[in-house]
Amino acid sequence: MTGLILTALALGGEPSAERTLSAGMGTLNGWALANLTTGSMAALQAEDPQQIAFHQMNAGWNTVNLALATTGLLLDRPVEPQKLARVFWINAALDVGYMAGGLAMRQRGLRLEQPNLVGWGDSILLQGSFLFVFDGVMGWKMQRFASQAAAAHSAPE
Repeated sequence: MTGLILTALALGGEPSAERTLSAGMGTLNGWALANLTTGSMAALQAEDPQQIAFHQMNAGWNTVNLALATTGLLLDRPVEPQKLARVFWINAALDVGYMAGGLAMRQRGLRLEQPNLVGWGDSILLQGSFLFVFDGVMGWKMQRFASQAAAAHSAPE
């Protein structure tokens, strides 16, 4: 989230839904690139199957994050904070499902003594946790912009 704050500060000016969304997608891109780079390199260098699986999943998961964030940055459409808030809230709920699935995979791997399942589960827990915080913050920020717009629209002139 530090990246989101720093990116927003670097953009300067009054906070807006557009700037906040751009900063958020920049943060997600940074997270994705860091995970792709470190995950790929670490998976190639690791010898422990659990570590290999962890880093492979981090790299694989973040190819999707990179595609979504890059698409979000490249699309030139009007930002609709209310719709985006709803999308981020839905994603935050899905993130809880990812974390539960990661925990279940980890537990199954421990029970069956399958280190690859433990590594994949740990990675999904990490990625789901990051995305839960990210989507929660973005949903909250977009909801604030939507509320401000609604208040400004209903204010007497």
